[in-house]
Amino acid sequence: MATIESKSMLTEVELGNACKASIAHKSLSRQSFSGMTVGNLPTEIISYVVAYDGPANMQTVSGWLVNYIRTNNANSDQLVDLIIILGKGVLWRLKSFSALQIPNATSNHNWAFIDQREKNLFTLFAHMLTWTSASSTPPNTLGYAAKVQYQNVQLA
Repeated sequence: MATIESKSMLTEVELGNACKASIAHKSLSRQSFSGMTVGNLPTEIISYVVAYDGPANMQTVSGWLVNYIRTNNANSDQLVDLIIILGKGVLWRLKSFSALQIPNATSNHNWAFIDQREKNLFTLFAHMLTWTSASSTPPNTLGYAAKVQYQNVQLA
């Protein structure tokens, strides 16, 4: 269903390695499920990066992603879905987190990010709840992600 890469220190080189891995994972075929599915079941493998430390702000990370796309002729849809740097912030690919609506986002934007010390792991769990599937009827968890409120969200 998903991969989570754990990094002690997120650098541009480490993010590039995570992007290469994400491209490889998203090219794999997802195993089919039997039974009822609930929620938005993505067709590709979801890719997360969780880092213990990294640059001072998430705008630097968004710049690394833009640079990666430019220098590797990559498609943003094949890259990492969510990046968390503990105690610093979170960055997510807009198309992979549609439950978290950003009103001023346009088709020119691929990612949103926010610098914040807290709620970063909550964002990871909220993202996971948007694609959870089950063979029995679980509670409706999509509302959790829709209620996440952040201040000062920036777009890249």
